[in-house]
Amino acid sequence: MRVVKIFLSLIIVTIFGFLLGQPTRAATSTVLINEFAAVTSGTSVDPDWVELYNDSNSIVSLEGWLLRDLTETNKVSLTGCISPNSFRKFNFYTNRLDNGGDLIRLFDQNGSLVDSIEYFSEDIPKHEKGGSTGRISDGNNSWEVFANPTPTNSICATITGGTTSPSLKVSLSEVYPNPEKGGGEWVEIYNPGSTKLDLTNWKLTDAANHVKALSGEVGQKSYKVFNYPSGWLNNNGETLNLLDSAGKLVEKYSFGPSEKGFAWAKDTTGIWRLTITPTPGSANKITGTNSTTAANASSGKESAGFASTGIEPTLDFLADTFQSDSPSDFSNSNSEGK
Repeated sequence: MRVVKIFLSLIIVTIFGFLLGQPTRAATSTVLINEFAAVTSGTSVDPDWVELYNDSNSIVSLEGWLLRDLTETNKVSLTGCISPNSFRKFNFYTNRLDNGGDLIRLFDQNGSLVDSIEYFSEDIPKHEKGGSTGRISDGNNSWEVFANPTPTNSICATITGGTTSPSLKVSLSEVYPNPEKGGGEWVEIYNPGSTKLDLTNWKLTDAANHVKALSGEVGQKSYKVFNYPSGWLNNNGETLNLLDSAGKLVEKYSFGPSEKGFAWAKDTTGIWRLTITPTPGSANKITGTNSTTAANASSGKESAGFASTGIEPTLDFLADTFQSDSPSDFSNSNSEGK
């Protein structure tokens, strides 16, 4: 009998040790860490990032969720939501992921661990700079290195936590937080509707609860720019809230560190991009800083609506929440090259 007990104990210890070495996942989890880049330049145009995947058939609110590494201090607060079978990408700006290997942990609004991976381990291989590591296929437990990263930031049409109005009639379109010398900051709003909209009593607020009152009208399918003295928006990262005349949140957008002369602008899919070509009062133009981007941008591709279809810079950062009258999901799988 003593031999049997020892044998059973060894089996239990072996199984427990095996499980400890594996990526862990909550039994009820529907949101997974799906792809990440931890070997980057750590700049605003090349940040560390983590992509999440919702493998359920329901929208999941990410309000109050956190991404952390092994420490308690290095964390990213999540907002917005993630659509069914879709993706969200979140960047690590000031506190980077360890490029030699670490943990990435995902916690829900109650502080419960939703998913955790030990990256650059036997199960999750190391990528080089410019690459990423992701699941094959999305939501699967097998991981491999991608020479060409495939992060996707899908539009989430509705927020279960009530952070977006049921019907977005006007939206943030472009933000210019760090102007060239002598210039001022500005925020651009776009009205996609077929009728003009009165902005009386509408407001913009920032993370510090500073309030900027809006006024006037924005015409149908038109842009309106609100100018502010330099220094209102935080160049190291900021959150903008657009509130309607009743004080209800229409849209919320958080952006990271902003280089001088760059603007954050929505492209035609509603995804926010960093661009070196600010276009106050007109269709957004997305242009990057490398030679290929500049050459393609010179062709002057523009479109009505939120932005142009110009070549994108390396940064891919979606607003915390975005909603359109006809939202669409731009999701594909890792294995198919998102």
